[in-house]
Amino acid sequence: PAARHALCDVFVDGCHTVESTVACMRWFLGKRAAEHDAAVAVVFNCSTDRNANALLATVSAFAHSAGVRIDRAVFTPFAPFRTPVREDDPTFIAAAVDSDADSKDPLSWQRSVRDTWIQIGNDPDAAFVEANVQDALERAEVPGTRTLVLVCGSLYLAGSALQ
Repeated sequence: PAARHALCDVFVDGCHTVESTVACMRWFLGKRAAEHDAAVAVVFNCSTDRNANALLATVSAFAHSAGVRIDRAVFTPFAPFRTPVREDDPTFIAAAVDSDADSKDPLSWQRSVRDTWIQIGNDPDAAFVEANVQDALERAEVPGTRTLVLVCGSLYLAGSALQ
């Protein structure tokens, strides 16, 4: 599904294997073909039991082979919002404790994944880490430019983005 926010269209896919990421990128790049002047951003997270390098390499390779520049890549945990609505809300639990988070540095996994993105040849100045999906979606938008944002890497991330 895609959602529209001012100058930003958000495309959400729960891909979490190389095979599903290939299908996701074919779908997304097909949608992007009609809007070749738009900026492109990726919001990504996957659980630590997934091969982040393989998933990100697939995203990067497909974009590059299609001649698409990824203007921003944002890495975020599964927490959907800046602050949970109330303690008995299931999103509160997701926001308070990301099962893959290091208790001393809850964004250590996202920093590691961002570093992987950079190591496979992507722009370090366009790679960011945000503490939640809400902030990640805001960071993904290129100001003043129509932006197509692909949210991918996890079904949990897809669910958080759709909230």
